[in-house]
Amino acid sequence: FCREAHPSTRASQATSFPSQISGIYGAVVMMQCRHFPHCKYMPNHVREKIAGLKRGGNSAPTHMVHMDRASHSGGTNGRQQYWADSARQLGLIDTDRGVRFKSEQLQLPSPSIVPKPHVSPDLAPSSSSPSMPSIALPTSIDHLVQQSNLVHLDDKDLVPDYLFLAMAQMKPCHLTEEDKVGCYKTRSIGFRGMCCKHCGGQPGFGKYFPATVRSLAQTTTSQTILKHIGTKCRMCPEEVRNAVNALLHEAHKEGAVPPTKPPPCKNSPEARPRYGSRKVFFQRVWGRLHGEHVPDLPAQPEEKPQEELSSMNSTYERASSSDDDTVTDSPHYDDTEDECESHHSHEFKHSIPSPYHHSPSRKKRRMYLQ
Repeated sequence: FCREAHPSTRASQATSFPSQISGIYGAVVMMQCRHFPHCKYMPNHVREKIAGLKRGGNSAPTHMVHMDRASHSGGTNGRQQYWADSARQLGLIDTDRGVRFKSEQLQLPSPSIVPKPHVSPDLAPSSSSPSMPSIALPTSIDHLVQQSNLVHLDDKDLVPDYLFLAMAQMKPCHLTEEDKVGCYKTRSIGFRGMCCKHCGGQPGFGKYFPATVRSLAQTTTSQTILKHIGTKCRMCPEEVRNAVNALLHEAHKEGAVPPTKPPPCKNSPEARPRYGSRKVFFQRVWGRLHGEHVPDLPAQPEEKPQEELSSMNSTYERASSSDDDTVTDSPHYDDTEDECESHHSHEFKHSIPSPYHHSPSRKKRRMYLQ
């Protein structure tokens, strides 16, 4: 009844995508419990028939009564089997890519015909789009991020490009009564969250209400958003979807750097994102989402002070001199712990240490006695 309506106006659990035929029964039960009571597009007479079936009445049509009796004949197992058998009669089968119609499966190339070394699952979705690599270039995705209320182009260096582009497809939203399902039951009405700006999403599927900035920055949240933009959202522009998938695929390929290529400089663009920048990115997103303070961008790593460098050099020189079995006379120490060690060494030169006195190692003892 609401399949033609805009996704943002549908009640929760309007659509479901079970990964196996055995999961269809659970998806139907969830739809009956969460969607049917709140669907404003469902006619009243249909709603009354469903209520009559639940009460075991005979006011429903014969084929609906037969369906209900068949689903209740064997308890839970009987209901699951009914939906599984009905799905197979419609031509649905289980595949490695989820539930598909058998006619679609016959059109796919057979693994025995296409050698596995020449077919990559990651490249399969992008093989029909030759223009994807040019779209996915980091210098050509800026126009896909325009007019985003959650991310700005200044945030681009904080996270990988694929995550940056996927987060740019989110927009702020507020929690409604229909959104209070699952882990969002305890959220108050009007709580701020984010949803897909193309389809509006459903709670947990393109619409998210993280309670804290820490939950927003979790990897599971990022992966769910990437999956929604890259594969699930049917209203996402093809250009955006291809760019996200190509950038993600490119990031996996760059996991192994060719040995002939030197490692990038610490301050070069190739070295981004820096350690800790992901946390700053989501803090900035959280600030814009909730109208709070937006943290500043992290500064470039500063060089160590000259005093610290000189101290490190002197430490290295002392270590080198120790390797040569030489001891410097009257060294100057600024650190309190070093003063203590120097004092104990000086005592050892002129007195025999007691068994209760912490003495240097045997190698250093020979050095001092010389």
